[in-house]
Amino acid sequence: GSMAGATGMLRTISNGAPGLIIGRLLDMNAVGLFSRGQSMVSLFHMLVMQGLQPVMMPYFSKEHRAGENLKSSYLYVLACLTAVAWPFFAFVALMAFPIVTLLYGDQWSDSVPVVQALCIYMFFQIRNERYW
Repeated sequence: GSMAGATGMLRTISNGAPGLIIGRLLDMNAVGLFSRGQSMVSLFHMLVMQGLQPVMMPYFSKEHRAGENLKSSYLYVLACLTAVAWPFFAFVALMAFPIVTLLYGDQWSDSVPVVQALCIYMFFQIRNERYW
């Protein structure tokens, strides 16, 4: 319990840290633009990862109990996840302007470069097990 609580607290702090740093170094407008960009990229987590996370751990547990090689199971799940994530982030990066305009309105069009930069970042982050 305490380990899960500490992990959750550290994750919350690390999620909020960019906004705090940007707000300190720049201004609230920059924080707002970053927040909009971050919310666009977090759609993948909300739409895909939150559905997969309750299934992945039981899958790995079943594989472990059956004496299967967890490395191959992990690599298989990672490959499947990457096959879904990369096209998603490529699409969002290419279509960032219409998506931002549709979801948030014209006033947030300045956040399009942030969305594109975060999508490129997520290409590499998805392979990081900390993400899931």
